[in-house]
Amino acid sequence: MRKTRIVSGILRQWREGPGRLRRPEEGSALVIAILIMVIMSLMGLAFALVAETENKISVNERHQAQALYVAEGTVRLVKGWFDDPASGYLVPTSSQADRSLRYVDHDGDGTYQLYSSAPSPWNVTYRSGTNDLFEKPYRGSPSVSLEGTQANPDVRISASGASAEQAFLNTINNTVFPNYPAPGLRAKVRQIDVYSPPILAIGAQRVRYGVATILVTVGIYDKANTASETQIAERVVKAVINEAPYPGPVGPLQSCVDISVNGDWSVGWGKVTAVGNINLHANATKTPSGLPWYDINRYIARDMDLNGTVQLGPPLTPDDSNANGTADFDEFTGGIEDPWLRFWAQGVATGGTWGTACGSVDCQPNPFTPPSTGSTDHSNIFDHVGYETCPVFDYDLWKQVALSGGQNVHYYAYDSASGDFKENGVGTAVSFETATSGVNGLFFFDTTDSIRPHDDNGDSIFDNLTPAIALNSQYATAGFIYLNAQQFSATGAGSVPSAEIIAPAEPYVDTNGNGACDAGEYVYDLTYPGSLGSNYTLNALRQQGVGYTRYDPSLTGNTEGRYTTGVNVYGVLYTNGQYNADGNWTYFGSVITKEGFSGTAAGTPNIYFDERLIKGAWPPPNLNLPRTVITAWETDM
Repeated sequence: MRKTRIVSGILRQWREGPGRLRRPEEGSALVIAILIMVIMSLMGLAFALVAETENKISVNERHQAQALYVAEGTVRLVKGWFDDPASGYLVPTSSQADRSLRYVDHDGDGTYQLYSSAPSPWNVTYRSGTNDLFEKPYRGSPSVSLEGTQANPDVRISASGASAEQAFLNTINNTVFPNYPAPGLRAKVRQIDVYSPPILAIGAQRVRYGVATILVTVGIYDKANTASETQIAERVVKAVINEAPYPGPVGPLQSCVDISVNGDWSVGWGKVTAVGNINLHANATKTPSGLPWYDINRYIARDMDLNGTVQLGPPLTPDDSNANGTADFDEFTGGIEDPWLRFWAQGVATGGTWGTACGSVDCQPNPFTPPSTGSTDHSNIFDHVGYETCPVFDYDLWKQVALSGGQNVHYYAYDSASGDFKENGVGTAVSFETATSGVNGLFFFDTTDSIRPHDDNGDSIFDNLTPAIALNSQYATAGFIYLNAQQFSATGAGSVPSAEIIAPAEPYVDTNGNGACDAGEYVYDLTYPGSLGSNYTLNALRQQGVGYTRYDPSLTGNTEGRYTTGVNVYGVLYTNGQYNADGNWTYFGSVITKEGFSGTAAGTPNIYFDERLIKGAWPPPNLNLPRTVITAWETDM
């Protein structure tokens, strides 16, 4: 009965129409619509809030990036002060920097104190008594090396410092970063600190990793230069710099294989070396003449064995080898063509008439024998040299330096389609001559496959060097060239710009073998000729610091020992291939060839050594080469 009543009720409602069946749900659609509108409004508001937050984050990130760009740029600006302290861009004077904050670690135990309370010689400011804050030597005594800490630097230029510091930073900001990133939104360098490089503990030794640390603080300011100026971003960037690792070639020409000449050539003012043999033409213009050498390491002296007494014969003595009662040194006479020239062969030196073959290590085929003159002595030639004579110019290191960029730094990738080179691998391909002629700089010309030279078939010739480069006539360049070509050859001479080339300092007898002319050591007092290529005059043997100072043409404004002549290559030319010199080119610096030297069929090339390469005084400012490289960056500070 109950089921019948339920069914009858449903049927009755159906007969009365669908509206009566749904009467209990009337108005629900409106409620749902309102709820949906509320939800959509909340979602829209949330999206708007998220978008605004994202926009603020994006703006902040942009400001941080802009501050980073300015900080990195300022680090490179400061690096430029080390590269060219005399005439570089915006180099500060000592009055524009604070040097009073310096802390030093005088005993190397890792603890620091204010310089003024440290013992002598540590109780000095950095570059005390001089205005050149960024000149070499970068190391040595506390007065010339950077010793401070990040909190207490050697040099600080701050916006909160003295008025001269503030004015200098304003000059940087207004000159280098004017209206950046916008007129009312300015990036400003707030502080520049220069101090010691990182000190690494290696065993019991504390080793300096570089020559300096540069730390730059930059802020981004809204409503810049108004009463409402507000800092809205800041970045701090730190970089470590080291001296550019220019190798120190020891002479005008060095071969990592053989040296073979079949005509006239002229090398001067240093050591000519070959890992193999040196085959000298009998008429090689510089071969016969030089100061007499006692052994491979030092010149002759009146006291040959350096025992403190000049012993004269008879009988025979080291100081009087012919026992005629006159010191051998006093029997050396005549004009000297080249006091510094000598030949070192790890094999043998052949092609002349200067003595008999010898087989011992560091042997001297023709020892000095009195009486002798500057045009007959051949004691500057050595066979079976027991020293490694091939300089190391690491491919990866120099490629990295070239790729680091900077002013006058060039990396050229080989372009197989044209056979030429593209700077940084992009743009129009140019020849080696176009890239370097009339240009100063550091140049790196890569291999065909852009990896280090390799010899796959074991024939002692690299397989991935670029095609040979042959130049003629009016070519001139200056700087440091790292070449990976099968051969570099030069002919002709042409009209080239003149440059001043500088002869080495007076020779001396290095008694203690430390490579320095110390007080009391004997110096050959020379008169340098007035014209290049003429003979030198030996005046006397004098003692350094005993009423006499060794003359060094590179350290004086005097004209003696300084000559002006046309120069084709001023600097260092290194090639992993072969070097072939014909023609009449003049080089001043050093030429290093990995696969050997040959020449000359015609002409008389002249290669003069720049002694500054081994005295820590290279590159000279006129070459516009970087003195330093950045070896470490820290940007997330």
